Amino acid sequence: MRPAAVALLRAFGSLALKLLLMHAYAALFMLLAQGNCRDAFYAELKRCFDRIKRKVVRRPPVKLIPVEAGDLCAFCHEELAKPPPDDDGHRPPADPQRPPYRHCRWGCGKAVHVACAEAWGRDACVYCSSAMWG
Repeated sequence: MRPAAVALLRAFGSLALKLLLMHAYAALFMLLAQGNCRDAFYAELKRCFDRIKRKVVRRPPVKLIPVEAGDLCAFCHEELAKPPPDDDGHRPPADPQRPPYRHCRWGCGKAVHVACAEAWGRDACVYCSSAMWG
């Protein structure tokens, strides 16, 4: 290996070790700041295992809640069955092949307008914060 590659690997290894130690120090500090350290320690362990379990084991999709007449989008407060109005206030024609809404597939099963959720810029449900499109 060339000396530059070895130096780069050492730098990345050092950075990874520092980040790991910093995270462990922060977790330990938060645990010691609690009044009851044992309960806080077990709760933190449970959260860590839950995070790992969610990454490894994929959940099946939830039951989607059907959209009925009068249901509103959480973003624009317009009816879900109709497409949301654009910036000029005009409503584009409805496409019977593609509904203008999309359901939360991994959390609550509720629906919002596709255009509104994309304008929000996050891949998370506004109701339950789980992955929306996954």
